[in-house]
Amino acid sequence: MPRRHRFRIALLVVLLGWPGVAAALPAVLAQRIAESAQASPEPAHAALARDLGNPQLAAAAERAAAEHRRASLHAVVIESIATHPALAGEIVAAAARAAPDLADDIAADAKHAFPGFAATIDAARGTPTAQLFPPTPAAAAAPAPAPKAPETAEERDPWEGVNRAIFAVNDTLDIYLFKPVAQGYGALLPEPAKEAVRRLFGNLASPAMLANDLLQFELGDAAVTTGRFVINSTVGLAGLFDPASRIGLEKHPSDFGQTLNAWGIASGPYLMAPVLGPTTIRHLVGRGVDGLFNPLTYFLDPIPRTGISVADGLTLRERVIEPLDTLRATSIDYYAAIRSLYFQDRAAVLRRGQPPKASELDVLFESTD
Repeated sequence: MPRRHRFRIALLVVLLGWPGVAAALPAVLAQRIAESAQASPEPAHAALARDLGNPQLAAAAERAAAEHRRASLHAVVIESIATHPALAGEIVAAAARAAPDLADDIAADAKHAFPGFAATIDAARGTPTAQLFPPTPAAAAAPAPAPKAPETAEERDPWEGVNRAIFAVNDTLDIYLFKPVAQGYGALLPEPAKEAVRRLFGNLASPAMLANDLLQFELGDAAVTTGRFVINSTVGLAGLFDPASRIGLEKHPSDFGQTLNAWGIASGPYLMAPVLGPTTIRHLVGRGVDGLFNPLTYFLDPIPRTGISVADGLTLRERVIEPLDTLRATSIDYYAAIRSLYFQDRAAVLRRGQPPKASELDVLFESTD
């Protein structure tokens, strides 16, 4: 056999992983696979959700962390096979040992990306699967993953290029203006005073909430909103205190964007509004209508009314200084993380506090970094 032919055959054996030819997995590669299979640290979404008092959002953030772990391991496996094709079987086997609960998903992803290695990957997985890679008790008890929803992050954010440009301007303003002012406000007031201010602004939103409760035919919630407003505006000194909650009249989310959703109107594309931040077309329209429901719109001049709105935003920004700093520092893509957080929070509002369906969460995770 000519020497050049022998060289070509040898090269094919290396590239395609000739059956029966086994190679040791480099220690560095094995370590990367093991590290990517480790449980993800608590995402900044979860800390922010706790600060916002939203347990549904916190649960969604934990699920996002699990999805991030799967995506990280998937990326390492695909990249490793691409750069070490002769080790495709060993790579898949190492990933399955490091994350038994993801073994089937990783093998399926690898075969989809490298159909020519399907036999090698199947051989590495073994038959039956449970004998070679027995699942952990936690993995065996875990429910089957819900089917993916068809909507993708790109479909939810078709104006991403423009949105990212606006986000960059908003983020710059936040770093050099909004955040320092919020920090100064936080340093000046003790925590009880800041809580009182938050309750005051929440009470001012009660007329708009009542209007939306009625428009959604939520008569029970409308009665609660009315009772809260009357009690907190009188006994609670214009809303500085919240005696209504102590007698069982708990606050609930209600805005005109939620009303439009109840009427079957789609949210429309995601939008990064200047200064106002993340929203959708439906939510932005809803915010404008909620302003019309506010009695202060008709009793105050534009300047003091704007001052109240700015102060309301300032109290919220001060409340999330630390979680947003953590999110900015730990996110691979801060824009995508904010977008995902917005969709999760709005989904909780639109459900009026009900737990999410698995299919709804799958849509949200499409935009998680």
